Amino acid sequence: MSWPTSPASLTLFLGELIFEPGDREATISVNILDDVVPEEEESFKVQLKNPKGGAEIGSNGYVKITILSNDDAYGVVGFAQNSLFKQIEEMEQDSLITLNVERLKGTYGHITVVWEADGSIDDIFPTSGVISFTEGQALSTITLTVLADDIPELSEDVIITLTQIATEGVEDPSKSVTIDQKRNKSVITTLPSDSPYGFVGWHAKSLFTRVAEPKENITNLQLYIVQDKGFFGDIAIHLKAKPNFSLHTNNQAIENKDYVLQETTIIMKENIKETHVNIAILPDDAPELEEGFIIIITEVNLMNSDFSTEQPSVQRPGMETAEITTEENDDPRGIFIFHVTRDVGGVITAHEVPPPLNFLQVPVVQLAGSFETVNVYWKAIPGTAGLKDFNPSQGILEFADGQVTAMIQITIIDDAEVELKELFNISLIHVAGGGRLGDDVVVTVIIPQNDSPLGVFGFEKQTIMVNDSLFSDDNSYVTLTFVPRGKGRRPTSVDCRRDS
Repeated sequence: MSWPTSPASLTLFLGELIFEPGDREATISVNILDDVVPEEEESFKVQLKNPKGGAEIGSNGYVKITILSNDDAYGVVGFAQNSLFKQIEEMEQDSLITLNVERLKGTYGHITVVWEADGSIDDIFPTSGVISFTEGQALSTITLTVLADDIPELSEDVIITLTQIATEGVEDPSKSVTIDQKRNKSVITTLPSDSPYGFVGWHAKSLFTRVAEPKENITNLQLYIVQDKGFFGDIAIHLKAKPNFSLHTNNQAIENKDYVLQETTIIMKENIKETHVNIAILPDDAPELEEGFIIIITEVNLMNSDFSTEQPSVQRPGMETAEITTEENDDPRGIFIFHVTRDVGGVITAHEVPPPLNFLQVPVVQLAGSFETVNVYWKAIPGTAGLKDFNPSQGILEFADGQVTAMIQITIIDDAEVELKELFNISLIHVAGGGRLGDDVVVTVIIPQNDSPLGVFGFEKQTIMVNDSLFSDDNSYVTLTFVPRGKGRRPTSVDCRRDS
């Protein structure tokens, strides 16, 4: 027996055949050993030698026995365990991913493997190809390029399948390399990329809003929220209202008194890019300065939490706020008028008297609100009384925060000049600091006549001496001189009578 390859598979190496008289056949038994060692096709010869008893060996003195390739001599090909499932992230630039393909059992021969991609193949390249194994090679790789883009995408799967295989020089598929049907696919999962659920934030026109307080009915203010990037899935937007703590306490609006946030959760449906929030601005008659409050987007999340572990995001976490300012209303800085009691003629009286009682105080009051410092300008307008009769002729009243009354004080000048009744007006002419003038802003002041404007009259002599004889003559008379003192302003008659 001879062989061209190792005789490790054989149990018989030589033997003797005996033909008894009349025998025409004899059998040679050769045991082929079964093992788990992958082996290529092997052969050996069984040859007849050294015949005895007069026998001769004919032309067919040997037989060639071939042991076919066995135990997957050319291998079983499949994806390595670490390449059966892959999770990847789409990067900002194209990136590479490598899949390991193993050749288990035998590594005889040169083999080629065809693969194809299926599923979401727009994001990888190439989508098909061929790899090869040389004699003795047990590992090869498939390299793919993951294409970068800025398109929002959910989780996507690409399946790489080993579809065909061939062994060089072996035509019979049953004798060739095979594909492990349990490991012929690799599943590549691309994680969600480019924010498929979007970024949520306030529309630019809603970041800062001014609104007037309504006079009677509630005003419905709408603020707009937009979604950027991806629009997959229904999302819930959670809102919270707060005072604007960056403002003074007087300027902070109070929820449910000045406004009502009507929904604290807004649902934005899939593929919707914009929604709105309703805020009720409440009317009242309380004087108020500008007041502010803010609406914060505190959180956004998918309505179906099982849809993905990833969630939509807020554009500026913790800072996504809309500021709303209600304008001043109901005259918070006051309405200014005189607060005087006029006589039946609609005037007030100021007397010319000696100091220190020769001044006039005219009260001015601040109605409605009394917030912050406000200046009221006033002016005294001469009439028949001129600037020589009073001073000052103008001034400014300062109302401090919370102050509601102030006095205009005018000095009535005391002089010795004979004067009739005179008058002048005091007017409130302007308000600085945000207030306004009311209806009663002019008052007329009367200075009664003073210093005997008609003159002072008397006899030139208080005692006159006459003779008794004059009293006996009915036609006698005495001349008495009656003279004025001072400067009378008009003709005057003086009545005289005799005392008995």
